[in-house]
Formats: sequence, C-alpha cells, structure tokens
Amino acid sequence: MIKPITKNMILKWKKRSISLRKKGSAILLARQDSIALTPVAWAALISLSFLLIDQINNINLLIMSLLLFTLLNIIALIDIEYFIIADIPLYCLIIITVIYLFYVNNDVLLEHFVAGVIGFIFIKIISIFYCHVRKIEAIGSGDAKLFAFAGLCLGVDGLAGTLFYSIISAIITSIIALRSGNLKTINDPIPFGPHLALGIWLVWVLGPVQIG
Repeated sequence: MIKPITKNMILKWKKRSISLRKKGSAILLARQDSIALTPVAWAALISLSFLLIDQINNINLLIMSLLLFTLLNIIALIDIEYFIIADIPLYCLIIITVIYLFYVNNDVLLEHFVAGVIGFIFIKIISIFYCHVRKIEAIGSGDAKLFAFAGLCLGVDGLAGTLFYSIISAIITSIIALRSGNLKTINDPIPFGPHLALGIWLVWVLGPVQIG
C-alpha cells in the first residue's frame, strides 16, 4: 500500500534538501568539516567541463551525462550526510541507463546486465570476506547496488576502472580527513558512495582504465 504524501513528509524532504545543498556548498568551498571531500567534488566538476566541451554536438550523450552527473551527486551527498545509498535516485539511474542503452546501442544491453550482476556479487564477496576477517560490516548492500549500476552503465570493462578510481579517491580523502582532524583514526568509517560515484563518473568521461 502506497502511503499518501503528507505535509510533514513534504517538510521533512524540504529540510533534507536544504541540508544537502548546504553540505554540497561546504564541500565545494573546502570548509573545515568538509574539506576532505573537496578534491572529489572538483575532480567531478572539472571532468564534467571537459566532457561538455568535447561532446558539445552529441545531444544524446550530453543529456545522459547531465542526468548521470546530477543523480550521482545526489547519491553521493545523501551517503555523506546519512551513510546510506538512497534507492530512489539509484533506481532512476538504472531506468535512465537502460533506456539510453536501448536507444543508443541495444546490442550491449545483455552484456551490461551481466556486468551489473558481476559487480554486485563482487562487492558482496568482498563485504563477506572483510566482515569475516575484521568482524565488522564495512561495505553495505547499497555500495554493492551502486557498483552493480557501474557494471550496467559501463560494462565489464568499466568495473576495474571504477574500483581503481574509487579506492584512490577514498585513500586521498582519508589522508586529508586524518590530517584535518575530521577523522580520528584510520579505522573510523567513511562513506564509500561518493568515491564509487566519482569512479563511475570518471570512467564514463575518460573510458576504461587500460592495464598493461
């Protein structure tokens, strides 16, 4: 049963929207409590500017890229603020990507669906192994679903690049957070969603990482 939208729900969404906008501004402006994520934000923005210049005449790609950029940013900000990968923007991404692939190149749809399954299983295996070794759950199901989306969006070739950029981004962020005092110890949790989102975006813009 679908719950009716109430005034309280609208007010709650409005407050969360304002909170996310403030967090985004704090990150971009490198304010003390958010400075660790500033390189992530600017890397995404700079790569967006290059894509807009390079693909100015490719309307379909530009529309898809702007939607991808916007929704990945929403997912990242929600994870930063609440430590959760929100389902609604993620499902919107999935639907938009399927439509885009079907419209642009439907021959790769099955391959990309398989890549999505591979991405989800891979992260779940890593999560189970880490939980068994460290006795804590460091990687949630939301991260697994977001990495599954990486496979759906980018194909099998894009998974390695997404993970590579994500890990590098997370390491840099952790170092900055430790030096600025926003992270007390290396064992303190950090949201991984923003780094996965950046990894997906950079592979979308730059293409798969070539090994060898």
